[in-house]
Amino acid sequence: MPEDILEVNRLLLDDLVRASRAPSKRVPWSRAALSIGSGTVLKQGSVVFWPDIIGENCTIDAGTYIGPYTSIGDNTHVSGAHIEEFDCHR
Repeated sequence: MPEDILEVNRLLLDDLVRASRAPSKRVPWSRAALSIGSGTVLKQGSVVFWPDIIGENCTIDAGTYIGPYTSIGDNTHVSGAHIEEFDCHR
């Protein structure tokens, strides 16, 4: 079920947060992701809240909001989207 996948994603990110204690890369206009893959570009005007994992060779355009507990796969282009964790227990 999709809810199970989202819960596993949250648990994995929680484990990584406890292990790392800090974002891997700081970007002035965002609270930075837990992990940003090589070749990934976060354009000014995008908002990325920690903890997230963003894969390699991604482009996150201005006007995009990526909330906490979100994972973005490699080679993804996100433009003008609002993505965040969905709490299936509400």
